[in-house]
Amino acid sequence: MAIAYFLPSPEFVVLYNGEKEMADFVEMKLSDSFELAQDFPNLDLVVKVYNINKGRNAEMAAKSSSLSGYEEFIAAVRENHKSMSLKEAIVGEARGLAIGKEEGLFQTARNMKAKGFNTAVICEITGLAEAEVERLD
Repeated sequence: MAIAYFLPSPEFVVLYNGEKEMADFVEMKLSDSFELAQDFPNLDLVVKVYNINKGRNAEMAAKSSSLSGYEEFIAAVRENHKSMSLKEAIVGEARGLAIGKEEGLFQTARNMKAKGFNTAVICEITGLAEAEVERLD
């Protein structure tokens, strides 16, 4: 006798940060790519695609300091890439994040503060103390 096991329903999510224009949310189906269209394919996969580029899906970014920090990092790399190679832009931004509290973290915190991030988010992303962030110009 076969035993039925019940599994949670899977969800497939893609976080899109490409440079081509895309809506904030798109639902894509694997069956849309099938050579022969079928009303009821034997197999299908539905993927939820969220655009996580800076300024898109702000509510989602507000719930995750990691996501908002990633958005800022990618936006900075893209901006720097306008005047330097992609490698230099990535290494420069990463170095700015990795130098430590002496310079890189303080500069990141200053930039975030200037862009209107609240102190709690800045502290969470940079690891700086609230008093250190509040003293920044």
